[in-house]
Amino acid sequence: MDAPNIPAESAPSEEYGTEVLCAGWNPLASAVAESLRQAGRDWLADLSGSDADSFLRQFYRCEGS
Repeated sequence: MDAPNIPAESAPSEEYGTEVLCAGWNPLASAVAESLRQAGRDWLADLSGSDADSFLRQFYRCEGS
């Protein structure tokens, strides 16, 4: 028995379907959000080495002025 000669499917086109275009996804918003997340991670990493006691002493010293 020979297999039927079925033409190979072509690769999907690079077009976005209607469901993707209407999904509310915005690549610019995703890029901005990722850069903000990275900035937040960097800021938290900088805070991890700070001395809480000296910060509080300076904070209360400035508050009393």
